[in-house]
Amino acid sequence: KRLRSRPFCLPSLPPLGRVVPRPCQGGAPAFSSSRMALPLMMLKLKGVASDAVEKMKSGMASVVTNAPEELKAASYLAMAFQNLVLVGEDRADVRSESGRGACERFLFVLAMASEQLDCQAADRSYRAEFTMKYRLMYPDTKRRYRVDMFEAVFDGRDSFDINGTRFRLSNSTLDLGIAVVLTWGELGGLLKSWSSGAGSRMLAALRAALVDFDSNWARFERAYISELIAIESQARSVLVDAIHMESRLVNFEHEFGEAAGVTSRARQSLAKSLAELNATANSRRKGRGGPGFAGLE
Repeated sequence: KRLRSRPFCLPSLPPLGRVVPRPCQGGAPAFSSSRMALPLMMLKLKGVASDAVEKMKSGMASVVTNAPEELKAASYLAMAFQNLVLVGEDRADVRSESGRGACERFLFVLAMASEQLDCQAADRSYRAEFTMKYRLMYPDTKRRYRVDMFEAVFDGRDSFDINGTRFRLSNSTLDLGIAVVLTWGELGGLLKSWSSGAGSRMLAALRAALVDFDSNWARFERAYISELIAIESQARSVLVDAIHMESRLVNFEHEFGEAAGVTSRARQSLAKSLAELNATANSRRKGRGGPGFAGLE
């Protein structure tokens, strides 16, 4: 009889519906030759095939011997970029299993390299305002580049259909996504042309590109997730309204009696709310409609 005991499942909003564990909770490991085994081990933990890790290890051998630490980090990042599965010239594939895995590993290396190159990180204190669902995904203010956020940038979707209702992202959020795409192109251009003999000018250009990318990524992350939270709240409002109306009806029945006019009107309001809730849950529009007023008599 009580509405609170009725199950109601709100579909997860794409593309941030799952939590991806992130390794390396502390600071990023250094890329010195004595500690290079650590990032390689982390890649193994993230599901990289042994032959792929050995290939990266052998490729790093020519980098770690005679180069400064910062150039080692940049060269390591460039190698991770070269392992991306690209669709076209600049867009990374995140739909196939291999492409998604390669992108996730690159984003992990990107965060480590940014730390090693001492790039200023954007302020992410806004994450404290996220709901619990997203605070689990972003438990601190570290970069935490996620592949599903990367997919949201490049997917090109501007709206979601949830329970038969379309929710559209704001133009400002879409514009922030475009800014990430542009800075990604600049960063990718530098990494494509990177060589172990790169000088200080190219390293400075890479630092600037990393700072710009991180700044635009953080702006988009804040706007995008804030909109997802608002969309989820709006999608749940029909359930919240029904719960409030049911509670009001119970109070009226106890205070005025079941036959009172105010109780009857409250019962009609609850019936309409339940009909809307039933129609929302029945997104395929199959079966009968809502219970109507007679169903509550």
